[in-house]
Amino acid sequence: MATIARWQESGLAPLAEEYLAKLVPVHTRRGLARNGDLLIYEDDEGVDSRNLVSALRVPSWLDPVTGVPSLGPPVRANGADE
Repeated sequence: MATIARWQESGLAPLAEEYLAKLVPVHTRRGLARNGDLLIYEDDEGVDSRNLVSALRVPSWLDPVTGVPSLGPPVRANGADE
């Protein structure tokens, strides 16, 4: 609830910066594109973009094999743990 209140008062940018700071190593710069994609700037390696729509398309809590909510860690379709 407090986070939603901060979002309404300050907008998304301060919350996004706080979240991104926890997401990647310190030596890596990160940001958000206008469309919500995660941008990761690696030292001398250019920019890696993670598509927001693709990330949200399949919920991480849904077991891809059974199609029901998973109670454990994700399992790949071939049965190997990730």
